[in-house]
Amino acid sequence: MFIPSATLRGVAAFALLALSGAAVASSVTPSAAFSAAQVSAQAEAVATNHALVQRLLANPERTLGGVSTQGIAPGTRQNNSTDEVSASSYRAYPPSCLSNPLPTTTSGPVYSAQVPLAAYNGTQYIIETATISVWRVACPSLTGQAASATLMRIQRAAELTTQYPLFPDIRMAQTSSGVGFDDLTYRDYIRLAREPNTILEGEPTNISVFNSTTYVLEYYPDASYNVQNFNNSFSLRFDNLFGQSTSKTFINNIPAYAPTAATYPAAFQPMPVSGFQSGNYVTTLNNENMLIQIYQSPVVADSATKRYLLFTWVAYAADGTALNLEGNTVFNIGAQSVTSPVVLVGNNGVQSGIWGNVTFSFSDCNTAQFTYTNTSGLPGPSGSGTRTWNRLFSLYLNGLVCQ
Repeated sequence: MFIPSATLRGVAAFALLALSGAAVASSVTPSAAFSAAQVSAQAEAVATNHALVQRLLANPERTLGGVSTQGIAPGTRQNNSTDEVSASSYRAYPPSCLSNPLPTTTSGPVYSAQVPLAAYNGTQYIIETATISVWRVACPSLTGQAASATLMRIQRAAELTTQYPLFPDIRMAQTSSGVGFDDLTYRDYIRLAREPNTILEGEPTNISVFNSTTYVLEYYPDASYNVQNFNNSFSLRFDNLFGQSTSKTFINNIPAYAPTAATYPAAFQPMPVSGFQSGNYVTTLNNENMLIQIYQSPVVADSATKRYLLFTWVAYAADGTALNLEGNTVFNIGAQSVTSPVVLVGNNGVQSGIWGNVTFSFSDCNTAQFTYTNTSGLPGPSGSGTRTWNRLFSLYLNGLVCQ
């Protein structure tokens, strides 16, 4: 969707009229550093930016979660099963990677710059220099491939209450996507949100940054603009829009996300055990299979902190007889491994006592590992050993995303 510049200028002119008397209006007395013309030009640039962003978010051909919203009444349940889609196809990172509030401290490799932000002290525009840092956090993966979320933090030197910096115009250039700064079709625009897992939220240019704040880099929900990949190398440009030689600051060549155990140790840890890992699993060894169910604690007092794991492991005795090895246990939410006792259950449902124990972990959404120990000598796998299980059907059921 290409938006002609003339259209944007027309919307910008209207926006300027609406902004008279606001902090970005040209009627504000400029500081000695900025002439009235510079302040007016900055206000026009901001209004143009806002106009474009609103057009991006109001595109009638926009799809949310991979489902077109054109002609659909808000809140209407659809008859074509599209209402079952529960994950946005425009997500920039796995949904479970981040929670609100976003981190306030950086981690892993960090890429920073001292950025001269426009600021407003109630009577005039000034410059406040802030540290802007960009970093990634490791995320769970659906396929086992490396996945991350990209964060940006504006850190004020001092939390002054008599002046506030203004959010800059931020653009992205990425060689792998064929996008440069000032892209003619505006594909260099990115959405920065203060909350994770949003579709439309974004921080508007020139809004006051009252406190040091962390943002997550997001895609616009529009296929015409959704060409970036934050896992690849990219550069960012920060512009206070005053048109001076020092107005633009760059963080160039942020490298591609390539985790190592030293830089992103979380990328090599098992996933937290959750209900997304429920399902049928198989292993090529002896054609064994496993049914795993993970569910919320039925005890109200524990429901916010505990989960239950229940499983049936169909193994085989030495003579080929099928055996049901079953168990269940309670574990703390967020645990990356779960250990459970195991009982041998006969065909008549009678338990033969404790068989041993197993410990589960999940390296990705479709792969489970466990270790077992037969402490009883009862039929089934003997001694101790390991199993790697693959989900019988990869988790794309009903639009669910195990990420």
